[in-house]
Amino acid sequence: MFLKVFGICLMSTALFAQEFDARWKVLPKIFKGDNIVQIAKSLDTKKGEFESTEAFNARLAKLAPSDRAFFFFCDGIPLGVQYDADAKEFSFSRRSYDVHLEVAKIENTGKSYYGTNVFGVTKKVKELWNTAYALYDQGWDINAGLVFTLPCPPDQAPAVKKDLGMAVLANLVPHAHFGQKYNDMGNPFMSLSTFYREATVSSPLEYMSTTYTLVCDVQKVVVFRKSDRSILLVVAPKKTK
Repeated sequence: MFLKVFGICLMSTALFAQEFDARWKVLPKIFKGDNIVQIAKSLDTKKGEFESTEAFNARLAKLAPSDRAFFFFCDGIPLGVQYDADAKEFSFSRRSYDVHLEVAKIENTGKSYYGTNVFGVTKKVKELWNTAYALYDQGWDINAGLVFTLPCPPDQAPAVKKDLGMAVLANLVPHAHFGQKYNDMGNPFMSLSTFYREATVSSPLEYMSTTYTLVCDVQKVVVFRKSDRSILLVVAPKKTK
């Protein structure tokens, strides 16, 4: 079975059709998957004042086509990983309070400056801006649960755990509650949240975190070795406990 995805050419920023073969033993070096940052930027749009709902929906359909899957390489492993020496396998699980899969995170350290409070106390303040890009699958059960397992001999497990990489194959789908009064999403395929914390004397750090969350249906999870891109597992994750 061939799973069609889009990749990014090394010689160009243009997207081109590329097939992911579930029978692959190694991910080709030229296979880079989709850029979640670029996709989030393209989806960061709202209905224009002079744009009809029909035109807006048609524009969104081009940005988030339902007939293709996106392949995202994750910066880390966005799941809990635990090895069971008796069962000789790794288990990958979701936490009950985390229904998102973080794909990428960009940390930027801004300028430093001296700030003074109303009592005249002066501190050197540092700025830190974080931007995260995540996936939200509406099919996940709200409870914590096992997502999948990976068989591995005990003598290989320590080295394998240090070398694990993960990618996600997912279709973008509209949020079930988009358009309802309590839902303030700009469009049905992505939400944007921001957290800001002012600097204080006890914590002289001005911090802001922004998260772009794409609404999706996770089709497959690919687990591989980062060192040689050899594929260890291609699996459809369990979405309920």
